[in-house]
Amino acid sequence: MVDAMHDLLAGPRTELISQHGRLQLTPSMIPDVSNFDAKDSLFFNKWSELPPPKQVREKTKAQWLSGTSLDKRKTLTYGGCHMRPPPAVFEDMGLVVKWGVQVGIAEAQSAYAVHRSLKGHVPVPEVYGWRTDGDEKFIYMQYMHGWTLEAAWDSLEHNERDTICHQLRTVVDNLRQLEQDPSDPFIGNIMRSPLLRQSIPF
Repeated sequence: MVDAMHDLLAGPRTELISQHGRLQLTPSMIPDVSNFDAKDSLFFNKWSELPPPKQVREKTKAQWLSGTSLDKRKTLTYGGCHMRPPPAVFEDMGLVVKWGVQVGIAEAQSAYAVHRSLKGHVPVPEVYGWRTDGDEKFIYMQYMHGWTLEAAWDSLEHNERDTICHQLRTVVDNLRQLEQDPSDPFIGNIMRSPLLRQSIPF
C-alpha cells in the first residue's frame, strides 16, 4: 500500500481535547488578503517563491496534453477563464496547485486554519499560500503522494475499511471542537462571506 494510505490507516488515533474542551477560531486569526505566502510553511524552507499563475497554467496544460493530469475527470478549455481545470502538480517542489474561477480563497483559508489549529488531529495538506489573478484563484498546497480513498477503496480489506471509518469519525469529532467566538456568532464561510450554494439538477 502506498505511503498516503499507510498514513491514513495509521492516524489520527486520538481525539483532540483542549484545556476547556473547545477551541475558538475567529476570522481575525486568518490572513484576509487576496495574495498570501505562508512564509513559515515547509515550502519556504527550501524554495524562495511560489510558481506564478502563468507557470501554473502552463504546467496544467502540459500535464493535460500528456495525459498525466492529477484529476482526469476535469478538462482544460482553451480561451477565456478556466472554471475548474485539473490541478497542476510540481512534484519536485512537493506542490500541487488547485485553481480556476470556481476556486475560492475561502477554501484556502479554511484549510490553512484547520491545519494550524488542529495539526496532527485533522489530516489536511499544508497550505503554502494563495494568489488572485483576474477572476481566477490559485491555492498552493502540499502534494500528498499516494492514492485517493476513492481509488483505493475497492482494494481494501474489510478491516482496513472499518479502520478508516473509525479514523474519519475521530477527524469529524475533532473538527467539531472548533467553535466561533460565542460573543460574535455568524452564518457564513470562515471569513464571513456567503456560503456557496449549488443546485443539483434532477
